[in-house]
Amino acid sequence: MERIELRVTKSDKLLLQRASEILGFGSLSAFLLSEVRPKAKEVVDKSVVIELDYEDSVKVLELLDRGEVETEAMKKARELYVKLVKDDTDL
Repeated sequence: MERIELRVTKSDKLLLQRASEILGFGSLSAFLLSEVRPKAKEVVDKSVVIELDYEDSVKVLELLDRGEVETEAMKKARELYVKLVKDDTDL
């Protein structure tokens, strides 16, 4: 297990501890992780997802169907995808 330290004001710590207790978490760390992890995943997912409109997505699928030569950018994107999927399953 890894450790993260967080410096907060006394009032912030009391507020966080109270919220943790109200929700029935066994520890402040468990509460913080449960609240922060989904946001962190959302940020990471948005940084690696490319949204295409319908026309562009059709063009990409046509290129893939035709077996076009993989560009360096496509190769890097595939490698990054494989790494992220593997890393995500390790969590």
